[in-house]
Amino acid sequence: MHRLDVDEEKACVIIYGHITSENVSEVQVQLNEIIARKMSLVLDLNHIQEIDRAGLFMLFIYKKKNSAKNKVVKILLDPSIFLNHFFPPEMQFKLINNE
Repeated sequence: MHRLDVDEEKACVIIYGHITSENVSEVQVQLNEIIARKMSLVLDLNHIQEIDRAGLFMLFIYKKKNSAKNKVVKILLDPSIFLNHFFPPEMQFKLINNE
């Protein structure tokens, strides 16, 4: 389950919930509809509860394809959210301290 809140004035989309293999196509269609009306878009991922490889790959391709169309897609994500989601605490310490 996911929800997109669109701020048309700021060209910002806040994504809530999940972007996983189960809904990645649906999210991509919604994002394509939004950027069709814009030259740039900010995707705020700070409220995502779950994202898997399919979700990350879709966002990477989405950004790349729109760049080829001279559109700008910026992704906002607090690094600590990314670390907490993908790496256990003991691994984070090693990554941050280059161990």
